[in-house]
Amino acid sequence: MLAGFPCQPFSNAGLRKGINDERGNLFEECEKIILEKINNGNAPMGFVFENVRGILSSKMSDGTSIPDEIVKRTNKLGYNTVYKLVKASDYGVPSARYRVIIIGLRKELGTFNFDRFNEIVQEHGIPNEKIDRYELMLGSVLSDIDETMPHHDEHWKYSPSGKYMIDKIGPCFGSKEILKQFKKKTPTEKMPPEIHQGRSWKNMDREDMSPRFQRIHDDPVRYQAPNFYRRFALTEINGTITASAQPEACGITHPLENRRFTIREAARIQSFPDDFIFPYSTISNGYKAIGNAVPPVLAWVIASAISKHLENVES
Repeated sequence: MLAGFPCQPFSNAGLRKGINDERGNLFEECEKIILEKINNGNAPMGFVFENVRGILSSKMSDGTSIPDEIVKRTNKLGYNTVYKLVKASDYGVPSARYRVIIIGLRKELGTFNFDRFNEIVQEHGIPNEKIDRYELMLGSVLSDIDETMPHHDEHWKYSPSGKYMIDKIGPCFGSKEILKQFKKKTPTEKMPPEIHQGRSWKNMDREDMSPRFQRIHDDPVRYQAPNFYRRFALTEINGTITASAQPEACGITHPLENRRFTIREAARIQSFPDDFIFPYSTISNGYKAIGNAVPPVLAWVIASAISKHLENVES
């Protein structure tokens, strides 16, 4: 059984109402489905739940964390359940996207070990933060997107205020020629040192900032110096693509061009294959579909690791 119950109640990008949000207890619907199947004599071999890392600090009314509550409830249903916070870029996804993965298996099938993820990465030579990081750098992701790919030129234009901010922040270091170097796998040591420098609202001149940003600029300790309007450098691994695709909240801005990533660029950052077509009615819904998705490569690693676990149990 696979389930990604709504993350908005737990996400740092939302209001963080947790179980006080009507969507915050929908994990109980997963519990009901499992119980119904058990009562019908068709108990699932196991389940995988996925959610944002904010769920780790979300509590039930008695103070129990929601993941621990899920472990407790599914244990009573006959499952060994474990969970872990994972970073997608450790498993072949060119995005520093953190998610909580919860895996339960029927007790006769043992307890899943998350070390299986690393085994799959090693067996298949999947690029990650430690091995072949070059393949996950934003420069590599953007270096060979061409007009033969669906959605290659479709992007959501910024509002006037957003466009103003991006223009004033300015682009990261790079050019089409630099992107060609990434396509050729040129070592970054042979590129100018400026290639490593990302940008954000902090690179603006103070006089160009709105009163709100001037207040944050003048008292960074109080406001915890947030990195709004982040533009990741070509040698960085991009941050999380959110469903809202708003430039203030996530790294959705192209490093060299003053625009959002195209649908194809955002899809690549989420590890979708280049021939995948997104059927959306509005372009904002295209970004929403990408931002809400589990990265396909991470999903493949999870499925392969569970499959390997089950093969070893059977043998």
